[in-house]
Amino acid sequence: MPKHGRSDAEDTPSEVDEAGRASKPWLHELGDGRDDDGDPCSASRQDEAKQGKQGHMQAVQQFAMPAYGPRVWQRHEERGQKKREGYQETGHDFPESIEQVAWKSQQRLLTTPFHSPMSQPRSLERLRHHYEVEKELAARLRASTREERPVLFQKLYQELFERVPDHPRLTRRESSQESQMKVEGQMRLLRPFLKPGGTVVEVAPGDCRLGYAACAAGAGRVIGVDISDQRLEADKARAPSAFELVVYDGYHLDLPPAIADVAFSYQFLEHLHPDDVRPHFDIVHRLLKPGGWYVFDTPHRFSGPHDISVVFGSELVGFHFQEWTLGDMSRHLKQCGFSTMQAIKGGRRCGTVMTAAWLLVESLTGLLPRPLRKRIASRLFQSVTVAAQKPL
Repeated sequence: MPKHGRSDAEDTPSEVDEAGRASKPWLHELGDGRDDDGDPCSASRQDEAKQGKQGHMQAVQQFAMPAYGPRVWQRHEERGQKKREGYQETGHDFPESIEQVAWKSQQRLLTTPFHSPMSQPRSLERLRHHYEVEKELAARLRASTREERPVLFQKLYQELFERVPDHPRLTRRESSQESQMKVEGQMRLLRPFLKPGGTVVEVAPGDCRLGYAACAAGAGRVIGVDISDQRLEADKARAPSAFELVVYDGYHLDLPPAIADVAFSYQFLEHLHPDDVRPHFDIVHRLLKPGGWYVFDTPHRFSGPHDISVVFGSELVGFHFQEWTLGDMSRHLKQCGFSTMQAIKGGRRCGTVMTAAWLLVESLTGLLPRPLRKRIASRLFQSVTVAAQKPL
């Protein structure tokens, strides 16, 4: 009598001994029609072996079948087949149907740690439209010169929002609750670096509500720097006296050096043209006081792409021009003159030892095959969230 939850599997080793071969010939008579001694088997003997083997495999399959029945098992197999068929359709290196990829991708596009998902998901057709429009506009921006980009950035983003009215950035902006959640989440990153009466420079502040919250939290002066004023009229009217918005061309910022105790940007670096990344860090480095911190968050490459590119492929073709790893960022910050990098995980600063530990975990994760690496990174490395210090 087998034990509860077990089959006769415990007896399997004895089935392949000499005594067992007589009753289960398919275990030793091979597909080439020969027995253990290499002599040809008769046709009837081969048929008996095939039938026995088929019966044995059916028994194994029945034993492996879940207790909830063959119909559920059949549906499970059908779903698996659908995944395999979707492998080539999506262009991904993991077997998911295009509907699954689209759903997961738009959930990620519409959901960050500080945003709740939209109540009405977009259809696959709308996602495809968004993808094609952004891919077209991003290609124009990639091919642009430095002289063209200050005007082209504004023009192309405006065109994107006009042609894709259900873009997540537009739908999120309409919700005051989601905006407040975003501000609260970003304040968790910024607050540990705020000094009472200190100066904060926020890069690409958007609606500037984080800057307003920083003023309320005790900052003496908050300067937002952006290529345009994106505030609603209501937001402009309630701007604190300590807040100032400076509009510039993205390259030449008319502010004196060493004025900021802390600089901040959120989901900004990935939108920079590759040729503009170093100039950006040079500007921030110049604005910071000795010992000042640049706190920023940008998507992690291992769990990306994090823009619309992810719905139909694995390469960045949208307005995310570059996504980073902690290791990438550590090396880049040293080249730009920053002395210290601290990782921020769960809203908490990591010291030197913990930052080194995360760098090690990341480097080991990078050795894994891409599908497994992405699955692990989706839990451990959604973003590169760090604080970089200017030398004293």
